[in-house]
Amino acid sequence: NGLGTGERRLLHKEVAEVLEIIYEGHTEDISLQLARHYEESEQTEKAVTYLNQAGSKAFRIGAFHEAKSLFEKGLKLGINDNNQHARLTQRLGASLYELGEWTEAKKILEQSVKSARSMDSVTDLSVSLSLLGRLMADLGKPSDAESYLKESVEVARLSNDKDVLRRALNEFAYLFSNRGVFDEAQKLYREVLSMTPDISKTTVTHVLYDLGFCMYMLGDIEEAKKMLHESIDIANLTNN
Repeated sequence: NGLGTGERRLLHKEVAEVLEIIYEGHTEDISLQLARHYEESEQTEKAVTYLNQAGSKAFRIGAFHEAKSLFEKGLKLGINDNNQHARLTQRLGASLYELGEWTEAKKILEQSVKSARSMDSVTDLSVSLSLLGRLMADLGKPSDAESYLKESVEVARLSNDKDVLRRALNEFAYLFSNRGVFDEAQKLYREVLSMTPDISKTTVTHVLYDLGFCMYMLGDIEEAKKMLHESIDIANLTNN
């Protein structure tokens, strides 16, 4: 408390830099502390990076209120980097979606899509479009949802990121399934399965379940049973 403002800023910066060295490879464990030290030292870009990291960790464990708060704080600090802005708004939109705040989520995800377009990042653009498309499907606007999701798949195919393509295909299949267009949905689910072993067993389990449901709705009971039994077998192996 006896330090001057400039000295305090410098000390916070030095503490943050030492912590980064000590926790190299594990900075997520202290991301909140690092965000605070960098915020106090007026290193805004670094502070936002760690707020994003802390928010992402909270999101993964289902702490959506905390994630929302951290992403909002990151945005309030002010970002000149479109890359950071796209990802923060993308993750804030996802948090709002999970919290059921769909009107606000739509507004934020539209900002994310705009930022991603401006920096020409196919990965971020595809993810933001997927999230916005899923939201529009849940809002009962299938035409808008299809437009976003179709573009999401097209953009994802331009990337080398199979996780992004899987996500885009899954969301597009979800839309078709919701609309009762099960033949189109099952084609997309099969494309996701063709990516094995590049996707996790948990993902395969869920996709097989969804594919089994589609085949059941299409009247192919034997194929549905085959998919569902396979889903159960993989789930049991994963849990054991």
